[in-house]
Amino acid sequence: MIHLMSSHQALWRARRLLDELLADFAAGRPEAEIIARFAATPQGDLLRARKLIDQHLTPNAPPLPIEVVQNGLPFREWLADQLDLDYPRVRRLLTFIDEYGAWAANHGRVPTIPEFAADTEQSVATINRRLSEFRSVFPAERDPLRLARVLRQGLDDLSLWRSIDESLEATIGDVPVVLNHRGSGSPRSPTHPSMRSR
Repeated sequence: MIHLMSSHQALWRARRLLDELLADFAAGRPEAEIIARFAATPQGDLLRARKLIDQHLTPNAPPLPIEVVQNGLPFREWLADQLDLDYPRVRRLLTFIDEYGAWAANHGRVPTIPEFAADTEQSVATINRRLSEFRSVFPAERDPLRLARVLRQGLDDLSLWRSIDESLEATIGDVPVVLNHRGSGSPRSPTHPSMRSR
């Protein structure tokens, strides 16, 4: 006879798991010890605990540092300004945000690092480096998902483009944005190149 866990029991187990995890970190237990302990935890419980974390964090998430608007700077230029025209870094970040957003859109969820690495034919270490680089630029964001969603929605918003052809040829780097003054994920306000002092 198969015993199905009620949603109440599942939620209780996920909350308990989350409490234990936080207690382990608060107690200063080594990370390897914590990982080993949770490796034996059923996958369903871990997924429910992660969902609880997401639900807890989402309402408190700060606004994004950008807003998609007509006649804004292309996101690529806005990002270049944030990074003092470090174009190789801009390209890496644009690619990472785009790949992450495409994966999430295709699968309907956030990827784990190992599955994202496997699907994009990169090493786990590379994905961790790219995620770390992303967080150094957008410290309020846990991953590129929110940013990717907003930019991908911008690609579909025909009011932002002169023609359907332009929207079809555009990439997330072309989406027009401005600084969101309510956002808190950027080190400084972007300035259009034509506005910079010479």
